[in-house]
Amino acid sequence: MGRFMFLSSAKRGRIATLVVGSVLCFVASCRAGRAAAPCSAFTVQDLVMPVYPPIGRAAHSQGTVKLKVSIDENRYANVELIFGTRLIAGAAEDFIDARRYTWSSANPALPCEYETEVEYRIVAGESDERNDFLRVTILGVGYTLVEAQLIKPTCNDCSDFRCPLDNAVASRPLVYPPIAKAAHVSGDVTTTLTFDRLGNAVGFRNWTGPAMLRKSAEEYLRSTKIPALPSYESSCDSNFFIEYRLTTDKDTVNGSVVTKGDSNHFLVEAAPVIISDPAGYTVTRRRKFLGIF
Repeated sequence: MGRFMFLSSAKRGRIATLVVGSVLCFVASCRAGRAAAPCSAFTVQDLVMPVYPPIGRAAHSQGTVKLKVSIDENRYANVELIFGTRLIAGAAEDFIDARRYTWSSANPALPCEYETEVEYRIVAGESDERNDFLRVTILGVGYTLVEAQLIKPTCNDCSDFRCPLDNAVASRPLVYPPIAKAAHVSGDVTTTLTFDRLGNAVGFRNWTGPAMLRKSAEEYLRSTKIPALPSYESSCDSNFFIEYRLTTDKDTVNGSVVTKGDSNHFLVEAAPVIISDPAGYTVTRRRKFLGIF
């Protein structure tokens, strides 16, 4: 005759916990004991092309992302990140996760796993919306190289950009032309000066003013250099206004005095050159000889 044992609820709970824990430990030990073999005799089909994530590009983030791919018995792949910067790792995971695999054998050794690297590299130069440079080099299953250029910054309203004239430096002085002082020529000279991306003066247009004064203004302005422009600006224009005035102020007798009213407005003052008539002279007439000489 069978014997029955009655257990209290507390004892039944402890036994159930022990049983469940033993089963979980058994399953975990089984999984740990079945280490996946390296994948072999398979080919890879890349369904998508890798991209350089915009946020990583903007942050100048580059480097290598290493991933482990585990393929189970049903040929489903699981991608795990081993190391890599998160700004670019997500794009690498998406690229590898989209891969599809085929085996030469009808019964491949599964599960299996392999490791792969995706390197992101920023190359020299800058791209804009019309020419977005991106180069992908796939060197087998284990390595992919993604190269891109930095995106050229943009501005909301570049038309308001002004040349940085506050830190302009000129290698030639601004003087009053001697020929203009001698001819008592004065007046205003205006022009529009174009600077390139490096801050060099490269061109003039819309000249106004006396021709005698223009050469002096051009030589000074052509020697002017400003700080380099932002990368989204290839050049900039600025209007210059130079006043040439003749004065009898004693401070200007020995040279020109230049007053900078603004970054692009100058006043050049100089004393006029006084040209006096030669000293008086007498004319001696010779007496005629025999009425001939």
